[in-house]
Amino acid sequence: MKQQDLSILLCIFIFEKVKIILLNAQSIKSEYWIVTTILGLSGTDDPEGRVFQPGLGLGYTKLAPIDFILDRANNFLDENGSLKILCEVTLICEMYNTPISKYELKLDDEIEKNGSLCEHMRKLLLSKNNCDVSIESKDDKKIEAHSFMLSLRSDVFAAMFQHDTKERREKEIKIPDFNEEVVNEMLRFVYTDEVSEEKMDEIACELAVAADKYDIPLLKFYCEKYIAMNINEDKCASLLLFSDQNNCASLRARILEFVGQNSVNVCENETWQREMRKRPALFEEALKAVNKRLKMEQK
Repeated sequence: MKQQDLSILLCIFIFEKVKIILLNAQSIKSEYWIVTTILGLSGTDDPEGRVFQPGLGLGYTKLAPIDFILDRANNFLDENGSLKILCEVTLICEMYNTPISKYELKLDDEIEKNGSLCEHMRKLLLSKNNCDVSIESKDDKKIEAHSFMLSLRSDVFAAMFQHDTKERREKEIKIPDFNEEVVNEMLRFVYTDEVSEEKMDEIACELAVAADKYDIPLLKFYCEKYIAMNINEDKCASLLLFSDQNNCASLRARILEFVGQNSVNVCENETWQREMRKRPALFEEALKAVNKRLKMEQK
């Protein structure tokens, strides 16, 4: 383990200055006063005072003659015989760094050597060790998985295994709507919170639908975010229809924003004109987004 020096310790030096002043009966400062200091760590006596230390007592015995104070002619005592004393306290704090030794724990090296949780879950998925359920995709491919992982990440899958269902009895789940590639990416996310960036351009929409159907909200959000980052004039019409049909509210809002920002290019696009005829009400909303954008620019 490598030892390094790092200045992280803050030391505080406190200097306290106390001035004690006698007031006369009219609360006016007199010529009788004394100054003392208290040092928080170490130091020397102030020429005008002293350092207060445990066991040596506190205070002064010669601030002013007691007979002088008690003499009414000197006007120190009020009508009730009370003496007023003013105490002024000044605190000065100084902070400074001092180097200390620190042992550096190289977490990245340990993770690379022993593997992270994500890496172990990826290995578990690929190894198929102790799999107890089989998933059949649309293209009749069978993929082995672990029921506890499916239940952990999806309430839909959890319901299958918590009740007396065909899937629980036969240890098999049929997914007739999605092919092997989409199912594999869904499982990859279930185990590792990751998807293949290389495949997202082709399957992001299908994967979002699968995530919605099997109630994996984080995967759906990830897909919507990916799609939203890749909107263009050619895609926005079909993506607007997709977002509306599949309850992708945040994606739908982003597409409408895109239409408002790029209204000329979008509305002149052939795909937009063709798709507009399929859902007039939806595209009327898009035109409202354009008008809203134009009004904002006019202000």
